[in-house]
Amino acid sequence: MNSLKTAVVVTVLLGVMYGVYTTLTSQPGASPPDGSGGQWPSLTVRMPASTSKDQEKAPWETPDTKAASAPGWPPGRRAAEPADSTTQASPSAKSPWTPPANPFAKTFEKTAAPPDGPPFRTPTSASPANRTPERAEGPATRPSAPEVRPEFTSMMDTARRKLDAGELAEVLLELSPLYGNPDLTPQESRQLTELLDQLAGTVIYSRQHLLEAPYVVRPGETLEQIAAAYDVPWQLLAKINGIRSPGNLAPGRQLKVLRGPFEATVCLDRYELVLSVGGRYAGRFPIGVGRDQPQLEGTYTVREKLPGKPYRGRDGEFGPEDPRNPLGRLWIGLDGPVGIHGTDDPENIRRTTPRGHICLRDRDIEDVYDILSCGSRVTIRR
Repeated sequence: MNSLKTAVVVTVLLGVMYGVYTTLTSQPGASPPDGSGGQWPSLTVRMPASTSKDQEKAPWETPDTKAASAPGWPPGRRAAEPADSTTQASPSAKSPWTPPANPFAKTFEKTAAPPDGPPFRTPTSASPANRTPERAEGPATRPSAPEVRPEFTSMMDTARRKLDAGELAEVLLELSPLYGNPDLTPQESRQLTELLDQLAGTVIYSRQHLLEAPYVVRPGETLEQIAAAYDVPWQLLAKINGIRSPGNLAPGRQLKVLRGPFEATVCLDRYELVLSVGGRYAGRFPIGVGRDQPQLEGTYTVREKLPGKPYRGRDGEFGPEDPRNPLGRLWIGLDGPVGIHGTDDPENIRRTTPRGHICLRDRDIEDVYDILSCGSRVTIRR
């Protein structure tokens, strides 16, 4: 009997203990028993509802994020920025400073070859060495300043409107002083130079009468007389107008004329000769710089133009017709012993050479020879 009672009590106690255990392990927040293979419910946290404005904002943006302001004009490094400071931007973002490529290309057309003579080659021989190489853009390479600034783009837009109105000569006069301006960025300089080259070719060297009214040849007049009245070489008018026989001008013929004289600026550091007339840019040529005259800087006047000049130097003496003559086939003599001339070696261009003064390639010296007059001013500078 006692054994039966003991078994009943033990059974009841075991039941109570099992109930307590089950109750404890079923409470929220309790850890699952070790080794259990059951699925533990995940905890879901409900966040407060976001406003539509917050939903539109990217998760990396903060209320303090501000757009970078455009630098001022003229360009200059801000005092608070180091020399190599850069700003990282989204690779997919389009730069706001890049204008349409060459917006003036459609304004100009190539001048047709004259029916009675070869066309005059516009003197815009660009020197690859003077061009700034294109910089590869990538996620890790960013310019510290915009390549084309809003102020420059606005200026070019104003120029385009004037060109559309036919004011080519006026735009050339307004933009010419900016050529070679060190304040321009490389991209701005390229855009300006391309436009000036096109304008010079149209305004100055084409047959369009954009600077002077057409000149009507009178009976008995020669091209030399007309050119002398406008202070330009007759060879220049012959090339522009495609005249093969300057001594046989038909009375009543209309000629393109322009008033000279032309001027030249030689930039020794840039290995470049730049022409101008009446304050207007008129073309550029690459040059070589010789060492026969160590001091070249100064302002000169063209005193003589010769089909060749003898050379005397440490290497010997060479006559005007000698192919070894470092002065080439044409000579433009300035004040004193300084001269602009050809070269016996095209590799001398864009270099400092041991012989001569200011040398140009054969085709280029022919053009400069026919453009500059005796009395033209030539400025040589660094």
